[in-house]
Amino acid sequence: MESGAILRYLADKTGKLIPSDPRERQETIEWLFFQMASVGPMFGQYRHFAKFAKGKTDTYSEERYGAETKRLLEVLDKRLQGREYRVGSELSIADIATVPWVGALDDYEVKDAVDYASFKSVVAWVERVMTREAVQRGLEVKRVLVRASPRRWRQRRRLGNLRHAAPSHIPIADVVRVS
Repeated sequence: MESGAILRYLADKTGKLIPSDPRERQETIEWLFFQMASVGPMFGQYRHFAKFAKGKTDTYSEERYGAETKRLLEVLDKRLQGREYRVGSELSIADIATVPWVGALDDYEVKDAVDYASFKSVVAWVERVMTREAVQRGLEVKRVLVRASPRRWRQRRRLGNLRHAAPSHIPIADVVRVS
């Protein structure tokens, strides 16, 4: 949950990525909490049982979390119909918090299992966010970090803890362009 708190703090501090209109602001916070309370935990459980525990337990957990992941994709798809972003016409912290989880379905190798392609609005939304210049810059940071320390990155990723994946010998200014 701390990532949601950090996103909200940064949005409030900078006045960016959160609407100034009180109603849209509240909706953004609600959708941020939706990610923190639903998408993150459920997609994470699905990842574990579909990718790492496959064949080690009965199929109940994978089926349960797969069904819940699909239901959450349905909620997102319904919300995104006729919209560019989750709230209003601008990218917000609600989008930033959720897109990585949805995009990670590729890494989980479960897109077919949840019929991802059928969620047309979600697919378009993820593509729209992922092609933004700032997102591409962030992905370049990841590529630099992985190239600098691939073994460490893989170990942390496998453990589900990326907090310490970045090698400490790379100055952040070398990978992040501050604008």
